[in-house]
Amino acid sequence: LARANSNNAAKDRIVKTLQKYHLLDRLVVANPQAQPGNQENQSPQVGDADEYDDERLVDTKLVAVAGDFSKPLLGMDNMQFKSLALEIDSIIHCGAEVNLMKPYASLKEPNVLGTQEILRLATTNGFVKTKVKPVHYISTNGIFPVDVSAYPEHPICVKEDVVLENFAPHLKEGYAMTKWVAEKLCMMAEERGLPISVLRPGNMAGSAS
Repeated sequence: LARANSNNAAKDRIVKTLQKYHLLDRLVVANPQAQPGNQENQSPQVGDADEYDDERLVDTKLVAVAGDFSKPLLGMDNMQFKSLALEIDSIIHCGAEVNLMKPYASLKEPNVLGTQEILRLATTNGFVKTKVKPVHYISTNGIFPVDVSAYPEHPICVKEDVVLENFAPHLKEGYAMTKWVAEKLCMMAEERGLPISVLRPGNMAGSAS
């Protein structure tokens, strides 16, 4: 799901992002018919003339859906929302508005209410059967305050199951606050039986080489 006015526009956004970071450059297409020693059936390797081009590969692997995390039902109508709830098997939620300058109120809709709608999608039944979808929520290490006074023990060592309430008074950035609240929503959903995993990537940047 990507923010766009149409599914085609959503797909274009995803493909352009994959191309921007060269994530399509070294894909090798596997051929299930390939047999050792059979040159005709060997899987094409990187650089082969008959390697799938980006468009063909994406067409076979990617279904893009236009939506908006800041809107109810992720910007979809009720019929589309329920159809999607029936078709998908799990959810990786890494969508957010990342801005370290905006206050909490400006980021609440996409980051907090958007996560609420993701949890609604995970627990929405399809038309003919019940289907719960596990949610893998991509959070941030920004939920841990930079203020050293937030940590009673030194040297600082924070376990992944730390009590988040202890950090709330020390958070200053609106973005960090929204991710903190979104994590709490996920924890509440997990307590009610929804399979949840929360991943907090550290600071990431592109390779210097």
